Amino acid sequence: MDSKKTKIPQQTQSTQKPEPRVVAAIPCFNTEHFISDIVSRARKYVDQVIVIDDSSHDGTAEAARVAGAGTTSVQRDESFEIDVAAARDAIDARSKIIFVSSPNNPTGNIVSEEQVKDLLETGLLVVVDEAYYEFCGKTVAALTSEFENLVVLRTMSKWAGLAGLRVGYGIMSPKLIDHIIDIKQPYNISTVAEAALLASLEDAEALLRNVDLIVRERERMFSLLEGIPGVKPWPSGGNFVLCQFGLGRAGGIFEELAQRGIFLRKFSSSRLADFFRISVGTPEQTDAVILALAELV
Repeated sequence: MDSKKTKIPQQTQSTQKPEPRVVAAIPCFNTEHFISDIVSRARKYVDQVIVIDDSSHDGTAEAARVAGAGTTSVQRDESFEIDVAAARDAIDARSKIIFVSSPNNPTGNIVSEEQVKDLLETGLLVVVDEAYYEFCGKTVAALTSEFENLVVLRTMSKWAGLAGLRVGYGIMSPKLIDHIIDIKQPYNISTVAEAALLASLEDAEALLRNVDLIVRERERMFSLLEGIPGVKPWPSGGNFVLCQFGLGRAGGIFEELAQRGIFLRKFSSSRLADFFRISVGTPEQTDAVILALAELV
């Protein structure tokens, strides 16, 4: 699939507000390749990429570095919200792109339109990765009608289960799409990925029913986690919940759970030393995690 513009069908489910008018959409590879393409093929213009740190998913920063650009990481605040003032302060003459995830992985935070507008008003290209959009229904895509320096990326990896194929799409102004088409790799989506993407869009209604089930289970799991003393679950717009434990306790609990056959996600970041992430599964899996945590914490 290498057409310039592809119409993405409306996706409706209980967690979503009506999708804003899509200015234009372009099929693309995964987020890291999108950033790498922009940086490497427009190397003359892109010296520095500002990544609003998500504490775990560093593929974007790595892609920028491999493509030859410098990176500046801007830490989130104590509530894992983006620090717009710090991002502005990090901008210098070399800065060309600001990258931010919403919902953020692994904390689940969702950026507001006002926060994104503040970033857009810097004049830099702002790339918002909405990989988990279908699990929260909140998007800044409508701003592409107003700001030509905004790119919203979506993926088929999460809601459609096509993670191994690494395929998605970008929403942006027609002018920006024309420029991206000029510099992106030709035929950057395989025939297999294209077929899977189209089949998923045709079956979107059924797939989004599964998303609804996951969202409902996420809220049930969050409520159950809140009832366990010593566990602090963080509100999430993704298909996961980040849990915080007492100082120095997360690692031991994580290992105990693994010995029981319950495998969660622990992070190497020092900031997340007392946290791990629980992906949402079936109700039976949720019950098993809750029972084990209640015994171990």
